[in-house]
Amino acid sequence: VKTMCLILLFFCAAFCSATHDAAADGFYIINLSEHDQALFSGIRNTFYRIALLVGQGLLLFLVFSIVKHWNISSQWSILFAISGGLLAVLAFHHFLALPRSGTDFPQEKSVKNSNSMVLTFFESFRAFFRKKHVVPALLFLLFYRFAEAQLGKITNLFMLAKHEEGGLALTAAQYGMIYGTIGMLALLAGGILIMEVTFNHT
Repeated sequence: VKTMCLILLFFCAAFCSATHDAAADGFYIINLSEHDQALFSGIRNTFYRIALLVGQGLLLFLVFSIVKHWNISSQWSILFAISGGLLAVLAFHHFLALPRSGTDFPQEKSVKNSNSMVLTFFESFRAFFRKKHVVPALLFLLFYRFAEAQLGKITNLFMLAKHEEGGLALTAAQYGMIYGTIGMLALLAGGILIMEVTFNHT
């Protein structure tokens, strides 16, 4: 039961993350000019990479390398508690700091409005799947980074597997530092290098 509840919780988190991207794009379009949209989109992507560095690298390394000296066995619980606390603080800050557009105002709650919102929500899905060439587009989105996604999962297993199984036998702290921090910095450096080479040859 606990495993199923945890899987459901992660599913809800993934769904919220995906819908947040769509909402953020809409927020940018409504409130920002085309120039500012490009500017803040770059800033958002930069902070997304920073969040990966903190979550997959720095935070994981700190929790599993420092907390273990306190004889605390629930490192994962502490890691998720810290992550959840950071998200709650950021959500509260965004609630207060983000600007609101002229069309963003609370509406009166009623059964009719609730039904209309539900119908609009599902109608957006229906409208999407009625688009021309939607099946090839979905297949492209699914398989474009399919090999990279598979490699990422196998890499994790290889780094954490024992020596007798052919792995590197890294601890969680070592994995966080090597893969989550050094690896992410190398990825950022490679992306910047590719951009420089591309712009210099165009």
